[in-house]
Amino acid sequence: MKIIVGHQPYKSEFTKVSNMKIKKNTTGFINTSYSILTKNEFKAAIYEIGRSNNANVLEVNTNLTGKNFYFAKFEEKINKKIKYIVINPYTLYLAYASSICYGTIIFENDSWDLQNVTIEYILLNHDQLEESLNGSIDELAENEISQIRYWQPHTCGEVIFNYWD
Repeated sequence: MKIIVGHQPYKSEFTKVSNMKIKKNTTGFINTSYSILTKNEFKAAIYEIGRSNNANVLEVNTNLTGKNFYFAKFEEKINKKIKYIVINPYTLYLAYASSICYGTIIFENDSWDLQNVTIEYILLNHDQLEESLNGSIDELAENEISQIRYWQPHTCGEVIFNYWD
């Protein structure tokens, strides 16, 4: 996994990682009142990302009811392309997406300028998020494993960014 703390080169290079290990507390089912990333920190970072990448911020969603992630929706000013940034506030996993509809996130690779972002994050690429769960959930707590058994996700992305209630 490529760990990027606070700054990213403009043209990011994603690292293919096999057998990704998902961190404890990723699902949001332990210590849910505790969040590493505050709503205000996320909002400030999102508006900086929009400014740095010539994009309008259309939506910032920090409501964790029924899901374990924050997201922001952008529209690029020149080509009007819509894109999203999602982050798990418990583990700081961050990803790009082309679409977010309840229950489904379409992940993509991108290379937006994040060098002025002041929050810490771990950037995940499309391949990591689409990787199967085989061996990737060993570090999770038992109640998180119980949720995985109940919801039956198939990929790392479905666990890291979930719509479980």
